[in-house]
Amino acid sequence: MLELQPLDIPLAIPLPWPMLDADGQLLVPKGDVIHSPEEIDLLFTLHRPHRQADGAPGSASPFANTQFPNTLFPDMADAPESERSIAMEQLGLRPGGMLTVRLTAGAGQSKGAARVMGYSPQRHLLITMPADGGRAVMPVKDELLEIHAFSGEGIASFECTVMAVCRIPFEYVVLSAPRRIKSRALRKSLRVRANVVGKMLVSGEPPRMIHISDISTTGASFRSAHRLELSGAPARLRFRVKTRDYHSELVAAALIRSEKPADLPNAYQYGVEFIELGASQRMLLQCFIYEQLLWGGQRMA
Repeated sequence: MLELQPLDIPLAIPLPWPMLDADGQLLVPKGDVIHSPEEIDLLFTLHRPHRQADGAPGSASPFANTQFPNTLFPDMADAPESERSIAMEQLGLRPGGMLTVRLTAGAGQSKGAARVMGYSPQRHLLITMPADGGRAVMPVKDELLEIHAFSGEGIASFECTVMAVCRIPFEYVVLSAPRRIKSRALRKSLRVRANVVGKMLVSGEPPRMIHISDISTTGASFRSAHRLELSGAPARLRFRVKTRDYHSELVAAALIRSEKPADLPNAYQYGVEFIELGASQRMLLQCFIYEQLLWGGQRMA
């Protein structure tokens, strides 16, 4: 990748390439427009923008404007009532659902992501082999695993013992029935730190680049290179939300509720409240918050 300098960024015309952060994550998509030198200055204050070198192989589309799909519950109509209660009410475990798995054996704990495959007639939980960054995190038989799952409304934590590690016809793990189950709902006001570049769209004004610093399902805080009017007029925030499963653009109606003390020179900081957030948008934000809590090292207040 080539590191960019402020003079490399074209003003008031569509970007000829996607702008990337130093770790290769998308900052500003190709075709987006930056409208002022102040926005460029703030962008370089908060990030180290890069672009792919000419002739470098293109990557897959950086995000897809897709709706958040519904995930079906397991078909457990013939299962005992206690099994249905544990799987569906307390844990919200669904085939294909994401799990965070922490291994406890060995000198140091390791953590990986896995997916629910289903259940055996003996009430064993079947999951894919945990992996971290594409590297398999291999548990051993009789090892105790600490597992976290997102139910759609909160985080469920439980323990399982490894009954078997299978490699044929593919790699998967057979676990005991969950025990020591704890569940904690995500408060609507729960905020996590973020570092997301987006746009603020206000009627009659050019789109303004914003930098979201924290977010919840009810609102967000962001920095802007320009002072915005606190008129209470509806606005729209456009930004990308990336989870382990989805990288989607989200457009949310919002009201600017407050101006906060700026923590950087030549920057303004605001708080907004989301209005009319759709169910799929709310679920996407909940998944993002969940992953920040479990993978980003952030704590639930």
